[in-house]
Amino acid sequence: MRDPKANMEPFFNLIRQVIFWAVIAVICLMLLFTFIQVSGVNNNSSAGFEDMLTGKAAQPYVNRLLIPWVDRLVIACMPDALQRELRQQIDRNPALLSLVQQYRAPTNFALEAVISWILMGLCLAGFCWAFRMLISTVYVLRAVGLDLLCIIALLGLVIFFGFGYIYDFSSLFFFTLALAYLARQKWLSYSLTFVLALLNKETAVLLFFIFIPYAWMTLKRSRSTFFLLAGGQLSALLAIRWMLTRLYSGNPGALVEIHTYESGLILQAFPGLVILLMAVGILLAGLIAFRWNRKPILLRWSAVALPPLLILYLVFGLLTEIRVFYEAYPIVWGLTLGGFLRSQNG
Repeated sequence: MRDPKANMEPFFNLIRQVIFWAVIAVICLMLLFTFIQVSGVNNNSSAGFEDMLTGKAAQPYVNRLLIPWVDRLVIACMPDALQRELRQQIDRNPALLSLVQQYRAPTNFALEAVISWILMGLCLAGFCWAFRMLISTVYVLRAVGLDLLCIIALLGLVIFFGFGYIYDFSSLFFFTLALAYLARQKWLSYSLTFVLALLNKETAVLLFFIFIPYAWMTLKRSRSTFFLLAGGQLSALLAIRWMLTRLYSGNPGALVEIHTYESGLILQAFPGLVILLMAVGILLAGLIAFRWNRKPILLRWSAVALPPLLILYLVFGLLTEIRVFYEAYPIVWGLTLGGFLRSQNG
């Protein structure tokens, strides 16, 4: 006779998943509200909300077009009557209008602002789903422990909220999802995610440099598949670069911005900041290096993305702009866990 507990196990798993995703939904709403309140999103005059949606923002921000284009596509697909009704409902809601104002979006773009919040919230939840997929693929971990780890990783995103842009959460989501598909060797899904990540932000090119050594090692018996995938990604990269050049060549700005002067002013005002940043960096480097050979091969190859992101941070970013490391976040988590968990490949 079958154990009654075994019969109830699928039910309990379902209940656990429902509770888990309900908690994730609440946390995502809290993070989104906090992000709007404290990050200064859309405060950069070179990347204002209206300009991002209309393609008038300065470079390099205008090139990060995925969220603006999806936002406009949703608006374009709405029946006119529904669109008018939604705009009127927002106009009659003081709380929503206040949030739109804090979001620094014009009132005539209030509906677009709300849609962007929905997209950003979905990307936060998507990150949790992709992070769960990645960690469960490369490590052996009980379901409850995996749930707790995902919640902690999601809450940990607040460290990036010193400043923000509308494409931050989508950068995190697509980069993590691409790593998860690489871990599962789902090459087509990875390739499609890579293209979306490139349309979202140019730093997604780092995925290509993770893919090359990992896929070369994994596809030993199918070099034709490797070259096809690598060639497709390189073609997508060049095609997107060509398209962006054609679309936005007349926009002001440059491909990169250098903020060393502003970082110098920050150091003068807060000299202890460099000590704190160095201490955190040394701690993370130590945790990453700890039991290095025990860590999954994909995550070890993913470490090639960390030095370029550090250079971007030191040369082109502000010292207080930790958001530069969104793409590094799942990699650092994965490599840090490797010192304490058993990997799937032993």
